[in-house]
Amino acid sequence: MASCSVNLDRARTLFLQAAPVDAVVRACAGHETEAGQRALAMMVVAEPAQRLCRSYRRRVLRALLRSLDGHEIDEGLVVEYLAADSAGGPEPPPPSGVTFEISGSRLFLETSDAFGGGVETSGRLWPAAPALAAWLHAHAAQLTAARVLELGAGPGLCGLALACCAEAERVTLTDLVPDALRRLSSSAAALAPRLSGRVSVEALDWRDNEWRACEAALPSQPPAGAGGERRVDLVIASDVAYDPLLLRHLCDTIGAVLRVSTAAAPAPARPPRAWLVVERRSEETFAALAEALAAAGLEVCDRSERLRRVCEAQLTFYCAEESLPRMMLLELTAPRLKELA
Repeated sequence: MASCSVNLDRARTLFLQAAPVDAVVRACAGHETEAGQRALAMMVVAEPAQRLCRSYRRRVLRALLRSLDGHEIDEGLVVEYLAADSAGGPEPPPPSGVTFEISGSRLFLETSDAFGGGVETSGRLWPAAPALAAWLHAHAAQLTAARVLELGAGPGLCGLALACCAEAERVTLTDLVPDALRRLSSSAAALAPRLSGRVSVEALDWRDNEWRACEAALPSQPPAGAGGERRVDLVIASDVAYDPLLLRHLCDTIGAVLRVSTAAAPAPARPPRAWLVVERRSEETFAALAEALAAAGLEVCDRSERLRRVCEAQLTFYCAEESLPRMMLLELTAPRLKELA
């Protein structure tokens, strides 16, 4: 029998990131041979697949078995599928989540479908996060030695992906929800040997006075050789513009951080900026966001078309096809203080 040359790399990426089941099955097309079936078995039963939500693994397993209708199925493979389908035992399962393989690093993000206390938003991986992560991955060379601040980090995909693929000087992940801060700290700790202490986790409430928020966001002890200035080079945020009541606080926080950082940046260095990725679900909310950005004195450059092209061309992150047409990337800058005079 000719050896199977099925390339399951894309299917494995989709599976580990908990992409829709039909997308995983489509990526497995051509796996019907004996060798292909065994490759699938390795994909679904080996680490890190065990850390996926058990119900999701079960749905994928059943869909893959259905896709083999009409083909001879190896009995040993069926046993492996059934064993994986019933895995668990008396011990409580480990935290479930999704896995990304980025520039030689394996990044596991714990996720949650729970409700209450802000977990319903901070515990999920929303479509804008992998879109922004793909953009950061594509621009990693521009972020060498950068100081990066992530707002509303949630599971932390964007900031941690950036830390994995770019030689950023410092990445600060912020959120307000205690459970999100715990997950962020756990994920960062797992990558500590690779990241060499370049990632920190901080609590930040946008509703605080904007200057207090700015002080909290900018570390008081910059790395050696930084000249002691309190500034960041890049602010990132994904899918944080969903609550009209928080938009003004969000934009004021971004504006405060960028103004302080812009004033501290040596001219003619490229001014500090923010990359904000949002899914345009509601025209009313998007209009409120535009109004809040203007009120915060921020200059806006729409890079949405470029974002969509980047997402479509890469294979590292699963970007939902149905969300891409609504995905917006806004690049924000703050005029230098002398320009405002």
